Amino acid sequence: MVKYWKNNIAQCIRFSIQQKRYHRGGAWLHGIQLVSGKLEIPFVEYAITTKCTLACKFCSNLIPFFKNRSNIPLETAKKEIKEFLGQVDYVYRFKLHGGEPFLHPDLAELVEWTAASEKIGEVRISTNGTILPGVKLLNALKNRKVIVFVSGYSENIAPRRKQLLRLLNENQIRYRDLDDQYWCNTGDCHLRKRTKKELETLTDACSMANCKTLSGGRLYLCSRCANGDQLNFFQEKTAVLVNGEPQKVRRQIKQLYCTKASTGCMHCDAVVEGRNMIPPAEQIVSGGEYER
Repeated sequence: MVKYWKNNIAQCIRFSIQQKRYHRGGAWLHGIQLVSGKLEIPFVEYAITTKCTLACKFCSNLIPFFKNRSNIPLETAKKEIKEFLGQVDYVYRFKLHGGEPFLHPDLAELVEWTAASEKIGEVRISTNGTILPGVKLLNALKNRKVIVFVSGYSENIAPRRKQLLRLLNENQIRYRDLDDQYWCNTGDCHLRKRTKKELETLTDACSMANCKTLSGGRLYLCSRCANGDQLNFFQEKTAVLVNGEPQKVRRQIKQLYCTKASTGCMHCDAVVEGRNMIPPAEQIVSGGEYER
């Protein structure tokens, strides 16, 4: 229960105050409901594409490993998100992720659809700053529930980044400029040799472990766990199949917030500030670096 309080309930209380869903006193009373049975999710991300305009050498999401990259069809995305929302009571932050989300041809429709859900408090979109959105997408992004996160990559990597920031500002779209962004080298996906205690300590400190990821109808500890599983680097044993008996699914989702380490954690060096720090978005300049 201590882990569940720290990893789920405490965050839900904080986000509920930030989003003005509850005032401070009411939020703590709401926390009692979360202990007694309600299932709210502080943050979850959903990758809508494995396509990307960049080829980052140390991509924590393992995107360069995907040989046949594709967009998730709009109706498939709606179906998987709807199934997930049907199992939980509320999601404070729902992030549309990639790859590069701005490459998805139906992003505008998906933004409008997710923002219309009463079960979602905020829709987040992460972009690497290399693509300028068209009029249709700009209009969808104007929804006050939406916030765009623009990676703080250098001009030689993302030459349109400043132009994108101006465009978002001119259209009064909520955005956050991640100009102070840092990266950690999570390493390749070979099996690490760590003691149980070392593994648990590293997982507990990893910021990616707080980024639960919906992928292929399953809920994973993080996006690297999801993609590593899809790429057959390992078989993720802690993933929760969302389309199941509600009581069982809710119990398994809660357990995911209490896990001491997932399968993927044994194949990763984690994202911990001050550990294995590297410049963001270093690009692959020659072939073969991601050959298996």
